[in-house]
Amino acid sequence: MWKKIRQTGCTLLAAALLFTACVAVKPTSSGPAGGPAMGRFVEKELELPGSPSLEKGILCRGKDGALVVLDLQNALRWDSADGGDTWQEAPLAWLAELEEKPSAADCAPDGTIWAADRKGKLYRISPEGEVTGVKVAALDQNTGENRFFSVQLKALSAQRVYIDYSVFEIQDGSAVSLGEGAQICDGQGNLVADLGDMYRAAVSGDTLYVRDHTKSCQAVDIETGATRETMDGAGLFAEQVLGMAALDGELYFLDSTGLRKIPFGGNLPQVLLEGGAFTFGDPTMSVEGLQVLSGECIVMLLQSSSGRALYRYKFDSTVPSQAAATLRVWSLEDHEMLRLAVRQYHREHPEVDVNLEIALPEGAGQTAEDAIRALNTELLNGQGPDVLILDGLPAESLAKNGMLADLSGLVDPAAFEPVFVEPFRTEGKLCMVPAQFALPLLVGSGELLDQAQDLEQLAALVAAGPAPWQVGPNGEGLFEKHPAEQRPVLYFDTLRNAFDLMWAASSPAVLAEDGAADGAAFRRFAGAMATIDGRYGLAAKGDTPSGGTLGVSLGDFTYNLSSEMFSYNMGGAQLGCMLLENTLAGTEAVKGGPEGPGEARPFPGLEGSAYVPQVVAGVNSAGSHQAEAGDFVKTLLGSEVQNTLLETGMPTTRAGFAAQLAALAGMLNSVDLNRSLYDPTTLLKQLTGPMLAPSAVTEAAFEAVKALCEGSVDLDGAAAQFEQAVGLYLAEQR
Repeated sequence: MWKKIRQTGCTLLAAALLFTACVAVKPTSSGPAGGPAMGRFVEKELELPGSPSLEKGILCRGKDGALVVLDLQNALRWDSADGGDTWQEAPLAWLAELEEKPSAADCAPDGTIWAADRKGKLYRISPEGEVTGVKVAALDQNTGENRFFSVQLKALSAQRVYIDYSVFEIQDGSAVSLGEGAQICDGQGNLVADLGDMYRAAVSGDTLYVRDHTKSCQAVDIETGATRETMDGAGLFAEQVLGMAALDGELYFLDSTGLRKIPFGGNLPQVLLEGGAFTFGDPTMSVEGLQVLSGECIVMLLQSSSGRALYRYKFDSTVPSQAAATLRVWSLEDHEMLRLAVRQYHREHPEVDVNLEIALPEGAGQTAEDAIRALNTELLNGQGPDVLILDGLPAESLAKNGMLADLSGLVDPAAFEPVFVEPFRTEGKLCMVPAQFALPLLVGSGELLDQAQDLEQLAALVAAGPAPWQVGPNGEGLFEKHPAEQRPVLYFDTLRNAFDLMWAASSPAVLAEDGAADGAAFRRFAGAMATIDGRYGLAAKGDTPSGGTLGVSLGDFTYNLSSEMFSYNMGGAQLGCMLLENTLAGTEAVKGGPEGPGEARPFPGLEGSAYVPQVVAGVNSAGSHQAEAGDFVKTLLGSEVQNTLLETGMPTTRAGFAAQLAALAGMLNSVDLNRSLYDPTTLLKQLTGPMLAPSAVTEAAFEAVKALCEGSVDLDGAAAQFEQAVGLYLAEQR
């Protein structure tokens, strides 16, 4: 389950993880002569008798294709034969016969229910409610004290069940994975087919469809377990799939681009639903269930912090297929806050469709340079998107060339800290504004931090400190506490991780106001990087991370800590560092030092400390929907978006930042934390400006630093390589 986001200080927004906002349409019929084309999907929240919370609700299909909701918390079930318009309620009396409430259940086409609990117990419940315990060797042999299972089921028939399981053991207070697998079993628990490690599954008729982590799909015969056909999903499916269903030989995938369907073995997915106009398009919910009743009727079970709810998406041929206007919003990469703003804008302006164009979605074949070049061509021709998210773009060049409208009439500077507004003015005009930001952070003892006032001082500390300890290829040793005198000053998983933090903090000093490279400053930056690499051997380690990230939960909010930070938390380094992207993550960063809480300061750059602006919004001065684009910027900076706690960015408005801190006060006070050591508002006062380097310049800097650390060039050669690359880039922009 994905649950990353929590709404604070305002009404909770609903939904899941999709990023496009046009209302999805099928091939439509023409309207009356001269009228609009007709037909689009319409959303409706389905109401169950008694309005249950469905805290442990499960959405499935039952006998004769009926829609079924199992409420394992309240021992009730509801059946609907008309797609959710009417419901019949019945008790789940068989729940009382189980040792504990099941964590997973599903209903087969003949009415049989299969259920499993966290102890690895599997049950088959007949349509009449008779319970039979079924022993499955893969589950039974892994049971034990301090062990529990995470199980997903597909009820195939009375004599067939698909089980996807993971087994964990509690060791020293942490859950350690002991193994996982997926298989088809018969009614007595005998193995029919061992399918290995699968990711998603769906069933239609006599076929089970499974997808593994490499995006490869199999069509499996339910009775024999034999694979009938395989399908390579590379380039067709997203890495992260939120839901999967099947109907009449077609697969339905819910991912970060919407709900798509494709015939098994096909190569051209069709978009059925795109998220921005619908509830499931908000990034404030997780998708807990997906059922496709027909190509024109889809039902989802969505989870918010206030409970679960059912939503139906049904094609209606009587409504126009498109709104009166369509707003184009362009971004190089996807952002949670951007998707949130798209959904909120559609709430406020239902008369306008929003087409969110992500230039580099997952698996994109083009490079950032290709995408920016194509965008520039549109803009130079007086066309292009209405709203531009300028992250990674040559934003200052666009502003100076008159391609961005003045936002001064839309944005109140008093609503922001000056560091979020003043650096974005061009010739007196405010042509862009960041909606969120991230902060390179350094954590540790105040005494040691005082010795690292800038990047070169930090590099000198690294050079004089202990050598790094070894981490295994799968992160072995990363969680070990080392004696204080043996801890290196910092730990970095890769050269890229080190570069990204140090470049974010230092790039304003390396680049002049016109974007040109300051050769002397770059030599200082690259020299500091080389000093750190000389002590830690980062370039020799390669680009494959050994530690990854650590997921941390507090309440119903989760976030990630980088290996650079939790190695410090575990006693493997004297200082910890991270890109702080939400107000809550800093609490874990400072509270978990090896000798107690540490202090948090902005990561030192060559001169001062910079932050990373995110979702930097601008309006195309030649766009055809200026008013609508301005309204979108207002929505992006409005309370419904800014007050929402996201994993991947902090709000730039004072009100949004204050609302998040106020809402988090209870959680922060529940943590053993000296609040004075971590004051996000004080951190803002220490920032000297934003990192504005375009993505192409950032990559040029990394390639020069990498060449220096690998020994293929000396310091002068690295500086010359960087200056030449930046010069060519600037010439192209002119």
